[in-house]
Amino acid sequence: MLPSDAQIDEWIEFTLERTCENMYLAELKRKDTLDRYYCRTPNELRHEKMISNIKRRWEWSTRMTAAAGIAYSSGLMKFSLPLFSRDAESGNRDTVIHEVCHIINYARNDNAHHGHKWKHLMRLCGLEPKRCHNIDRTGLKRPTGRQSRHQVACGCASTISMGPVQYKRALAGAVYRCRKCKQNISV
Repeated sequence: MLPSDAQIDEWIEFTLERTCENMYLAELKRKDTLDRYYCRTPNELRHEKMISNIKRRWEWSTRMTAAAGIAYSSGLMKFSLPLFSRDAESGNRDTVIHEVCHIINYARNDNAHHGHKWKHLMRLCGLEPKRCHNIDRTGLKRPTGRQSRHQVACGCASTISMGPVQYKRALAGAVYRCRKCKQNISV
């Protein structure tokens, strides 16, 4: 079932609260708590700006059929409309939290990978840090290079597979011969 915009915003807010609060408390433990005039570093200011930009910086994609979501270093997130409509609410929630953790990790560490810091953020949100979804993609797969090949015939009745470039050239008049019978291939 497809989540509403308000639900996605709520999940983003939840992730920001859980991760940022815990990171802030951890930083306070590391710093001298008596220093009330502590100045923020440029990296912390960049982090705060990035976090404020995350809210409502997401969009649906109808073209994404392999990944359920993707996060960009700019703070933009894209979610797969076909996959979200097939997944349960809990799976969609996990995907949103997964992508927000990528953006927070990038803002804090200049790293958007599935490393130990990203895994720590996922655990702060109460989720098992896993990289891939298990949504059934039957009927959604877009054709890849091997699947978009053209089957053509020759004189020996065997079918020959031609790539899209060769096929287009054959349509334009290029002559190709069968390796078995050495006859011209008819398109």
